Amino acid sequence: MTTLSPFRFLPGLDDYLDALRTYLPGAEVPVLGDPGEPHEAVADISTAAMSRPVDQHGDVLVAWRTGSKAAEVGAALATCVGGSGVELTDPGDIGPASGDARYIVYIGLAEEIDERSLIRVHDSLWEHRSRGEGGHLGLVVGEDLDDLSWLIAKGLAMPHRIRPAEEHVRIWPAVQKTPKRYGTGTWVLQEEARAERIRPLLLDSYTAAVSVIAHGRDDVVHFNDTVICPIGPIQIDVHSAAASHAPVCAFTGHCYRPEVSTEDVIKSGRIVADAVFTNSCMGMRVNEGLYPSDYLLPHGFVRGIAAAYLSTGQVINGLLKLNDVFHTACATGRSLGEAATLINDHLRYERVDLPYYSLLGLPWLTVAEAGDDNPWQDYLVVEGKDRADSGGIRAAAVALAAEEARGSSAHVIQVSPRGAAVLKGAVTEHLDEEKVPALKASLQAMGRAMTSLEDVPFTGLKYSRQGNMLVNVRDQVASVAASLHGAALTGDVARIRRRISAIATGVERAELTLAEAVFERGVQSFQHYNDIWGETLELHAPVLTDEECPYCERLLVQQGATHPIIERIGRDARVCPRCGMIRDADSRSPVSDMVVETAELWHVGESPSIRLRFKVAGDATKVAAGVFMANAAKNGMAFPQPKFVDLDAQGWGELAVRIDVPQEARKHQEYVRGLVVAEGTISLMTRPVWVRPGRGE
Repeated sequence: MTTLSPFRFLPGLDDYLDALRTYLPGAEVPVLGDPGEPHEAVADISTAAMSRPVDQHGDVLVAWRTGSKAAEVGAALATCVGGSGVELTDPGDIGPASGDARYIVYIGLAEEIDERSLIRVHDSLWEHRSRGEGGHLGLVVGEDLDDLSWLIAKGLAMPHRIRPAEEHVRIWPAVQKTPKRYGTGTWVLQEEARAERIRPLLLDSYTAAVSVIAHGRDDVVHFNDTVICPIGPIQIDVHSAAASHAPVCAFTGHCYRPEVSTEDVIKSGRIVADAVFTNSCMGMRVNEGLYPSDYLLPHGFVRGIAAAYLSTGQVINGLLKLNDVFHTACATGRSLGEAATLINDHLRYERVDLPYYSLLGLPWLTVAEAGDDNPWQDYLVVEGKDRADSGGIRAAAVALAAEEARGSSAHVIQVSPRGAAVLKGAVTEHLDEEKVPALKASLQAMGRAMTSLEDVPFTGLKYSRQGNMLVNVRDQVASVAASLHGAALTGDVARIRRRISAIATGVERAELTLAEAVFERGVQSFQHYNDIWGETLELHAPVLTDEECPYCERLLVQQGATHPIIERIGRDARVCPRCGMIRDADSRSPVSDMVVETAELWHVGESPSIRLRFKVAGDATKVAAGVFMANAAKNGMAFPQPKFVDLDAQGWGELAVRIDVPQEARKHQEYVRGLVVAEGTISLMTRPVWVRPGRGE
């Protein structure tokens, strides 16, 4: 037996198990094996007497797989914390087996725990515990029993650690800037994330909670000119068994990134922190990695100084909000298991990334000193629900609603009932679900408008500025999805608004330009839009309908047409044997119930009124509309240019104009046409009128 305060090292398994079963807080913490460099490093930041409160864990369940080599250690840990132990034939049984346990420890050797089993554990706990309280998960996983004992010992010995010099350090090279910084501590962003800045923060200073958001793989986290990796660039025998899947550093003795010097490599086990959260791809591969286990990040942390490590085994997009939630949870006395629950439950609803972030370590640990202030006041809570909208679009919509509610940028965390229990009394403001805009629907409406606008030339209608307008809109559409995604990940609401506004403005301008083109062609000639598309589209067989003409009550004939090559392009018209083609609409048009109201007889010298009424389906708030008469410009009749018309809450719009009938007007039967361009489609409604001499003539 060797003592290295506050630890007691026991070479025999039986002695270790006995010591673990009987351990009480304040006593020497048992460790299986002999002391080494990482044990000395933890002893250097610890004292023999406890300097922090002992974290209260309540009911604990320790679970392991049937036949696990870690079963005895798991059972001893359960006895140590006054909890219960359970053997599982299927990791998916952990949810119902957990009962009301506040914390759950899933223990095993790395060879026994693969990616699928971890997913089953997470899903089972979500299914059985998300609607109540507790069920916060921590993993105790290592390559051998010595590793398991050290990870347990670091957790049990947390009360012996001195208070860190830094409470919170955030190293976020993937973030150029943040619209708002939540909490206190140190931020290192983008270009600042260089070895000369971050090595002292991670290796020479003791920190309670470290978070990283950066590119990564199962063996590495990337910074500008350095990396975090488990063992460093150690050259091995190229003929050894370990070399079959080893990274290039195993053959060169140098990091595979040539700009990273060997002395600048940051070994994960040497990071002086209580807890580390890496929000990067594949950071929690304990088995089945791209490389042998020595090169997998979790094992470096297990054998190192940090008492806990949080990451995911999945390929992710990387949501910055999760890092803020991690630090805020730590800063307000929430346990690491509760922080992981908040992160995963939020992802169950927002669905930007998969909800499988795993905590390696004892889940009841708290790692930062709670202050008097309440950083949760910068958050809004929305009750989590299954929704059609998800991912970046959902995140963007919620961010927009939160800014509208608060008047400033605010994080919104979506919670399950168990997440709400974790935050009980901390978050007082809730986001009204009805205030979240239907962003997905509006963006898709813009997409439909874009498609329809691009289809107009295929109907035979060409007009000036058509190409340039569409090029501008295409450029905006090409960038908006990526911009929304990135802005949602970083919570940059201003950027979200700018991007949405840019594409909306581009589409609106293109629609108004199209309305103006149809209007100009109409007032300058007798060629109607149906004359143009009638020469391009393939006409369907006419169908006599039971609809009546609104002007003469004759039965209308349906006349359809489809493009012979691009079948999505089509027209749907109604023709009256007396009044002509009274309705002409795109087959995809959201416009309905068009009505042109005006006097049947127009007398010279008078100013008849025209009222165009229509309804638009969807969430549009305004559309381009106008009225005109064929060849009016050559008959001395002036009609106002098309303009945007606001829609009411039910989608109804109305345009009212008054037209002067001059002496030179042709005294003949004419057609007044109402025009609406919505979602890039053209809809026309026609009303026959008769221009008559003045009443006194």
